[in-house]
Amino acid sequence: MSSASSILASKRAGFVGLGRLGLCTALTFEQAGWDIVGSDVFPSYVESINSKTLSSSEPGVTEALAASKKMRATLNLSEVVEHADIIFILVATPTGVGEEAYDTTTLSRVLSNLASLSPKNKHVVICCTVMPGYIATTGSCVNRSALGRTEQKSRNRNLGENSS
Repeated sequence: MSSASSILASKRAGFVGLGRLGLCTALTFEQAGWDIVGSDVFPSYVESINSKTLSSSEPGVTEALAASKKMRATLNLSEVVEHADIIFILVATPTGVGEEAYDTTTLSRVLSNLASLSPKNKHVVICCTVMPGYIATTGSCVNRSALGRTEQKSRNRNLGENSS
């Protein structure tokens, strides 16, 4: 696992989901000197980010993107994993009804795809609203892959969750 000091020294971050929140956060990191690779699923949107032609109603985004020097977008999740020491996931988890208070379908798919890439020594930060216990169940596929089984048990214990 990369240490906090090595992550801060390398300043290489990845973002999965470059919507309003993801793009704003990625650009803020880029302005602070980080090298950013972000992924999204819409080809024309990714192209508009890379060509710096995106026009956004979010204050400062169009200008920050135009001024960016270390920010690129991709359709390929593996490019994010290869590039980054820390990966932020910012995909929609819209409010649902009943027991499924949040629709985590997209997040679960991203985590499954991420796990299939077998990332090693990566920190994964889920910046989505989920129900308690989600990480210990569905999200654990990435924890086992990115952190190793022993560290996953330790982290769950510290969070008061059980893992099998």
